[in-house]
Amino acid sequence: MIRASVRFRGRVQGVGFRYSTNNLAKHFEVSGMVRNELDGSVFMQAEGTKGEVAAFINAIREQMADFIHEDTVVWSEATQKWDRFAIE
Repeated sequence: MIRASVRFRGRVQGVGFRYSTNNLAKHFEVSGMVRNELDGSVFMQAEGTKGEVAAFINAIREQMADFIHEDTVVWSEATQKWDRFAIE
């Protein structure tokens, strides 16, 4: 299991980004969370197999391409902190 910590920047708040991310998570075997940050970015952590997490991130990039100007992904070992994916 692996964890991806992702920061999305652009016009990512006020456009349904967290809601869309949460809905996309239902199609992948991932757990984690997504939240708005004070700097206007959206922060997400997702855990699962590397293939599932990578596919999930790519699905977000595709669906929200008009709003994301930049994203940064940091990979680490999973801690299995979550039992589902949720909006914080």
